[in-house]
Amino acid sequence: MAAAVDFQSVMAELSQFQNALGDIHASLKNQKNKEILGDVLDRIREARADVEVEYPKVMDLILSTARQCQDEAQQNLAKIADKKAQIQQKTAALAAAQKALPAKPELPDAKIDPVLGQKLRLDLLERFCPDETDLDGMDRIREAWEDWE
Repeated sequence: MAAAVDFQSVMAELSQFQNALGDIHASLKNQKNKEILGDVLDRIREARADVEVEYPKVMDLILSTARQCQDEAQQNLAKIADKKAQIQQKTAALAAAQKALPAKPELPDAKIDPVLGQKLRLDLLERFCPDETDLDGMDRIREAWEDWE
C-alpha cells in the first residue's frame, strides 16, 4: 500500500510548480504562448482553489464514516461476543440436561410365540361364535375378513 501523502506537502509542491510556471510565463516573449500558458495557470489556480475547499470536506466525511464504521464494528464485536456466550451457556445447559436424563432402559429379549395368532383366532371364535353350527355367523366373519384383505 502506498504511503500516506500529506496534503500540506502536496500543496507546497503545487505552489512551487505554479511559481516556476509563473516565472516561465513572465519570461515568455511570444504573445500566443504567453496566452496559452496564462490559461493553464488560471486553470491550475481554479483547480487548486477547488481542492483547498473540497479536500477538507471530503476528508472529514471519510474520517467520520470511518469512525462510524469502527464504532459499528465494535458494537458488532460486542454482540458477537454476547451471542457466543449465550451459545456456550445453552450448550452447557444442554449437556447438563442430557446428563440428567435417565439411562435408557434395556428391553428384555422378547420372544414371540409363533402360534399366538392362531390361539387368538380360536379364542375369538369361541367367544363370538360359540356355536360352530351357526354357519351364517361364520360366513359373515369370512365376508368381513375377505373385505378387509
